[in-house]
Amino acid sequence: MHPGGDGLSVSADPRIGSELAGYRIEALLGRGGMSVVYRAEDSRLKRKVALKLLAAELSEDERFRERFLRESELAASLDHPNVVPIYEAGEVEGQLYIAMRYVEGRDLKALLRAEAPLEPGRALSLCGQIADALDAAHEVGLAHRDVKPGNALLDRREHVYLADFGLTKQVSSQSGFTATGQITGTIDYVAPEVIEGTKVDGRADQYSLACLLYECLAGAAPFHRDSELAVLWAHVHEPPPALSERRPELGKELDAVIGRALAKAPEKRYASCRELVEAAREALPEPEPAPRRGRRGLLLGTGALAFVVATLAVVLPLTFAGGKSGSAAAPAPATPSLEPAVPSAKPTALVTTDSIQRIDPKTNKLVATISAPVGLGALAVAGGSVWAASDEKSTISRIDPEQNAVVQKIQGLGNPTKIAYAAGSLWVLNAQDGIVTRLDPATGAVTGTVVLPPGTQNPKNSPFTGNAGGVWLAWSTRDGNVVRIDPQSGVARPVQIGPARVTVIQDLAPVGAATLWVYGQNPRDPSGQTSAVLEVDPRKADLSRPHVVPLPALTYGALAADAEGVWFTDVSTDLAFRADARTRRSDRRVLVGDFPTSIAVGLGSVWVSNYGDSTVSRIDPASGRVVATIPVGPNPGAIVVGEGSVWVDVHPR
Repeated sequence: MHPGGDGLSVSADPRIGSELAGYRIEALLGRGGMSVVYRAEDSRLKRKVALKLLAAELSEDERFRERFLRESELAASLDHPNVVPIYEAGEVEGQLYIAMRYVEGRDLKALLRAEAPLEPGRALSLCGQIADALDAAHEVGLAHRDVKPGNALLDRREHVYLADFGLTKQVSSQSGFTATGQITGTIDYVAPEVIEGTKVDGRADQYSLACLLYECLAGAAPFHRDSELAVLWAHVHEPPPALSERRPELGKELDAVIGRALAKAPEKRYASCRELVEAAREALPEPEPAPRRGRRGLLLGTGALAFVVATLAVVLPLTFAGGKSGSAAAPAPATPSLEPAVPSAKPTALVTTDSIQRIDPKTNKLVATISAPVGLGALAVAGGSVWAASDEKSTISRIDPEQNAVVQKIQGLGNPTKIAYAAGSLWVLNAQDGIVTRLDPATGAVTGTVVLPPGTQNPKNSPFTGNAGGVWLAWSTRDGNVVRIDPQSGVARPVQIGPARVTVIQDLAPVGAATLWVYGQNPRDPSGQTSAVLEVDPRKADLSRPHVVPLPALTYGALAADAEGVWFTDVSTDLAFRADARTRRSDRRVLVGDFPTSIAVGLGSVWVSNYGDSTVSRIDPASGRVVATIPVGPNPGAIVVGEGSVWVDVHPR
């Protein structure tokens, strides 16, 4: 859960690593004017929680403290699927805190920032879940009083959890202000009666929900103005804006629904939040039926694909002997089986199955969404095609960029966990069996296999890459070691790289034949520099004395490099760093999206896939600025550049 993620400080937080009321604080999730939220571990029940700590001035307010503890107990009694469960609320050493379920995903604020305006069905689905949560609270005498996008948490299936019921106020309150005179609520969504300080009940939440529904459909809050004073004035005095002026295709009937829910007088609004959502659903025009695909076109498509598959199937695989020095030749590879192509879909970020997204760097927009086997874990561009590995389906898929479709599926290579392009070939790692298979990228035919040295372990998330000098993978059982496969002989040998500075190698990034960047950690380094980027020349016989770029401790995300330098990401601070190839010093620090897990360099830019907010950030390396943020769909992972496009896999489950 990442509520209030904007403007987070990247400096060290003294609370991280400490313990409070039996919760060990692990990471900062969000910060607001009244509170700060951390991810924490419940040391008693061994579960993750979202731990909210209230500001000191609130804890010092006796009236607020009593109300907070009383209403947190009432809120904890709410048993509803769309309400974030509250585990505990209390006070320790003068600090008010509340522990609630930790929701993996993002909040509605991040979704709207990336994808607004939303399609009507999706907007009503999200707001309908919020409405159900609010109605349940109103039935037991609670008003939320701060309905806003940042308090609506979405898991990966877009199940909504409404948060912050522990900071509610009982219905029929006579004031919309705190003891310090502050309005309770966020001004873009606050009801007129809250601003005026008159009687407040659950209908104020309905007003806020109507503001939120309007924003989902229009892309902006209804009374958004240049100043806070102007926003407050508009809530109290100005008529609701017509949604049809922004979205004419939604019709004018919806204007009346939104207008009623945004009535200045609470008694003129709907009887419940659910009634508001249902009225909005009924007011929407009927969607036009999708055009049916003609049978003739379907038959032509099938015939064309059959011709491609038949052509590819007649290519016979070749084999060369590989493996460790002095060992027997590698076993002959299994002949891969081929399946028909899967047609592509129109570009959309609303994917429902594992897919590959294609980004046009000229427009920074999606131009194709390509369905692919579930369990995608690696991408590569080779031989004019894009290749995707799925260890879950034991499949290598070949995508034709001209057709935007999967035109070949290769099986029989074990469980492919990683793929790499090197020396004119595509290399497929089967970590489970310790075998690397070499493919011809023009046909997909197997041309050889390599048996890795005994004891080599390369887990699913370990690095595997290639360049003109060879194929490289981390050897996790030896300090500072990697394995290099000679592309000419197919022989795999361990290579030692700087064990004094790096004991755990986490990623590799080759540049041409002369440079291999290595990112790793050494928790035992007495200098305290536990992270480092190493630059080695693969052509040299002795790689144990690399150039070292020391770094602070990172929660490492990914590594990529070009002739100018090496880029890497930190998922805990949402930063991308660059180390200059000439000075070997870190000279760039760029704030990207939430949880940046993969990075690629190409087409004059640096591209970062952000798992947490379903976007790709485009960085201009010259200025060190993010020049575009591109919504791509849920849980983006691997990202590669080639064939004039950017390719990223997404995973809705």
